[in-house]
Amino acid sequence: MSWLFKFLIFSTLYFFSVAEIIACDCKGQATVENAVKNSSLVVTGTVISNILVAVTDSHQIVSFTEDSLKQTTFRYTTIMTKCKVVVGELFKGSISSDTLTFFTGTGEHDCGKEFIVGEKYIVYSSEKTYSKQKYNDLIYSLGKNIFWTDKCTRTTQYNSEEIFEIKKYEKEKPLTFKK
Repeated sequence: MSWLFKFLIFSTLYFFSVAEIIACDCKGQATVENAVKNSSLVVTGTVISNILVAVTDSHQIVSFTEDSLKQTTFRYTTIMTKCKVVVGELFKGSISSDTLTFFTGTGEHDCGKEFIVGEKYIVYSSEKTYSKQKYNDLIYSLGKNIFWTDKCTRTTQYNSEEIFEIKKYEKEKPLTFKK
């Protein structure tokens, strides 16, 4: 066999073995009941902005250089999608503004949820971490009115059937804002 043929076979096998490792795996669709139960915030809202940003893990690594000077570096920087959403309905959680920020991945491989400006969504989210994936140990910056979601949370475009199901587990709350 020629070296080119061996290289192509090896590359193909390698690609397919790595693709499984980095692909998103939600382990099935969550039920509405479980999605509500496992979320710290459940809202409906309209996307007003959607941009890619670099998000840095809040854990720092302290290392010493050869001359023993202390050097602090961040562990990871990841490109993520940052969406601003104007809240329409609040079912679970508390918020301090009618405009919230949601972070999610950028696409399929990292379980990112695509948001389209002007569209209305039902968002299941957490304020503690980006993703509940098995090997996720990243703890990104947290803050007021900042939440994390992904396609495994059941976040979806607005539909009345989903709202009907949510109301079985959580009643709609008035939009009052905690300071």
